[in-house]
Amino acid sequence: MTNLVIVLATEQSALVYTVEYLNSNLLIYSPRRCSHTESPITQQTQEILLKSTNIELGWIWPHVGYSGNEAADVLAKKATQEGIPTYIPAPRDHVKNLLQEESIIRWQKEWDNGEIGGSVFNVLLKVKTTPTPWQRPEIMFVTGHGPFPIYLKRFKIRNSDSCGCVNLGNPLHYATSCLFTTSYHLTKSSADLELLWKRIMNNNNSRAKIRKLIHFIVENETIFFSKRW
Repeated sequence: MTNLVIVLATEQSALVYTVEYLNSNLLIYSPRRCSHTESPITQQTQEILLKSTNIELGWIWPHVGYSGNEAADVLAKKATQEGIPTYIPAPRDHVKNLLQEESIIRWQKEWDNGEIGGSVFNVLLKVKTTPTPWQRPEIMFVTGHGPFPIYLKRFKIRNSDSCGCVNLGNPLHYATSCLFTTSYHLTKSSADLELLWKRIMNNNNSRAKIRKLIHFIVENETIFFSKRW
């Protein structure tokens, strides 16, 4: 690193570490307004630089003739010269609320017309910015992204999408009909899959049973994935 010019425009703790290990000629320029600063980081950096015999510390007027120092100003100026200015005679909070409402509307349209996430859509019909109070096992169950043969085969982790009982190994199979998980079965009272998902995930007791089910599957992998699969 020789004859290097560094423009010190902000306080960076990393610079303190860097200057302590320099072993070549270095010229550092910093905005003149920073020459008298109360920042401990900047003061420590200045002391290290001034004690070094192969480093010169000088002050320049900010944003004058140095391309690196002017990069931010160039972009800011470009932003004011391009596009059509929009003036809205309204408080900032009001504009923020309008933008958020429009974002929710567009988000909802994408969610309604999406081709993925069907099982989640059956439970969460409306988008929202607040998190749904689900724990990890519940998320795995609803999304199907968990210890299920149908999911693991998709990523070539397993050779078969069948459960150890030879049925399709998806979340609902384990929660309603698998011979190995009868202690964790949920009552399948409706043939309507959408209603079933809603009933399960909107009921605290059902979600608690789902958590136990997922833990049971994880802890007893050999039962659900025999060697032939």
